[in-house]
Amino acid sequence: MTRSPARRDRARAAAVTVALLALTVSGCTAGTSPSAGPSPAATPAAADPPSGQISAEPVTGTGPSPYPGTDFPLNAGARSVIIEFACEGGHEFSVELGDSMAQGQAPLSGTCDGVTDLAWPVTGQASTRLSVVIPEGVDWSATPLFSAEEFFIDPDLEAECERAIVPLSALSNAESGFTVYAAFDETEWASRLDGAATELAAMGAESRTSLADSFTQLAAIASASDRVPGELLARTQEAHNRVAATCAENQTAIYTIAEFGG
Repeated sequence: MTRSPARRDRARAAAVTVALLALTVSGCTAGTSPSAGPSPAATPAAADPPSGQISAEPVTGTGPSPYPGTDFPLNAGARSVIIEFACEGGHEFSVELGDSMAQGQAPLSGTCDGVTDLAWPVTGQASTRLSVVIPEGVDWSATPLFSAEEFFIDPDLEAECERAIVPLSALSNAESGFTVYAAFDETEWASRLDGAATELAAMGAESRTSLADSFTQLAAIASASDRVPGELLARTQEAHNRVAATCAENQTAIYTIAEFGG
């Protein structure tokens, strides 16, 4: 999927982009990364201010380069960057530019089936770090395309992603609270799901973005008559992943407000 920093419909998903089920039940804590493989080599980017879009030499590696990753020089004057991330073999990957938590940004993910465009804002620093989660032995390259254009955040997506945090957290907390921590009974579990489903259904009906169908699907699963404690997160994983991926591409990541387990 090709993306531009200025396009108005970013709907992600380099998904996790597909996001993993771990993202469904995690908060802002990063998932466990595979052990580091050979250190990737970074080639300094061009120093001249960008005019339009400027390509720099790729950063390459084999296997994972977990946080804090490798040096990733930035083009002077750039306000956004598209990274053409290339790998093969059908493996899942996740790429993080800098410290996502500190910068309020999102890692982006995808599947190794050629080249995937991953876009981020650039906030004025001279360099940052590139972290890659990918299986051992998989060759990859990350070619930056710098732009003087600001990274465009779709305001409708931003609002819907922010609103989704509460009902999606409620689904996770209902499951963990009942099946893991025994904090309440099944009646309370069902009541929590019903509340989340009502909000998600309203979001689906009111949505002005590509998230509408995912919200509607999540609402239907959460309110289904055949719902079973302990199985909800597996049933909602696909739709949740679509929401997570779309919000990440917009750099308005969702997260879980964990009620149990810290």
